[in-house]
Amino acid sequence: MVPELLKRVEHQDLQERLSAQAAIVADLLAERDELLLETLRQARASARVIALAQEYLERDRRERQAAMGAKPRLSLSQPAHTQLYHLGSHRLEELRREAEVLIETHGSLRQSLDDLERGIEAAPKDEEIGQIVEQFKAATARFSGLDSEARRLDAEIAALRVEEKQCQDKLAKLFEGDVAKEFAREDRARIVQLAARTTMQDFLRRATDRKIDRLSGLITESFRFLLRKKSMVERILIDPGTFAITLYDSAGCALSKERLSEGEKQIFAISVLWGLARASNRPLPAVIDTPMARLDATHRRNLVEQYFPNASHQVVILSTDTEVDRDYYQALQPHIARGYHLSYDEGQRVTVAEEGYFWKDLSHASSGVES
Repeated sequence: MVPELLKRVEHQDLQERLSAQAAIVADLLAERDELLLETLRQARASARVIALAQEYLERDRRERQAAMGAKPRLSLSQPAHTQLYHLGSHRLEELRREAEVLIETHGSLRQSLDDLERGIEAAPKDEEIGQIVEQFKAATARFSGLDSEARRLDAEIAALRVEEKQCQDKLAKLFEGDVAKEFAREDRARIVQLAARTTMQDFLRRATDRKIDRLSGLITESFRFLLRKKSMVERILIDPGTFAITLYDSAGCALSKERLSEGEKQIFAISVLWGLARASNRPLPAVIDTPMARLDATHRRNLVEQYFPNASHQVVILSTDTEVDRDYYQALQPHIARGYHLSYDEGQRVTVAEEGYFWKDLSHASSGVES
């Protein structure tokens, strides 16, 4: 039905276009005839010649007017005419092929559905496969438990990431505060004497570069001193303008902090704090809480033997017995001034500090060591 209707529409459209073209030609001929008659009058032709010419021209226009054909009913625009031609010449055939494909797909899906229904009808009942059903139920329950545990771990990971971001922000603030205090202490007297603004800016830039370079060297030295992979990081640089910290490998290429393990990130944070403390040139006490929670054995040994004894003149370590165990405690013994065991009294709901470490009662989970 559609191709026949399209042919009729195309025929009507063609007739209307021919009629429109004939109308344009008739207008042009009318102008031409008027110009011809005016030319004859100006040439002083006889009245008979002018009358014959006028009669002939009018008869010719009437005959053309009669041949103009159909009256406009569709009046299709050029885009509509293009769509009509495309539909009749190409699109209908494409739609026919698409319909054939869909019919074939429908038949295939219908066959698959019938096969599935027959398979379902042929499947054994629950009572026939009771053991398998019970195993499936148990596996489903276990999956539900693991899924809940996974969601809980995801929540913990998100919380730890927030905590990490807060620690980084605190570290940046501490870093900026220490640098500002160092500038104020060492450069106050000379800055007062500088009158020209350009000289002052140049002085501040050079002083910043000098302090930042020294701090970068101290952080690099601390990090390489504590890191298990000595060749992993060759240099740590701090941008004097933004205070952004960048790690570089032995080839001079920037090393993304994301490539560091969680333990290496903790060692890096400790190295930054240690570098800041050393750069301050002040005896600052250090308090370290659960220092080795994410570290492997080598990094723990490095902290115990190299960092804890040298971190400051006074170091307070808040640890569990799984971090500073008997071996590590023995290694730290020459540097320990006092040890306290923080024991929680469940009945009174208070924490009591007892002198000594865990070895009297291994059931508690926190303790403090002062060196």
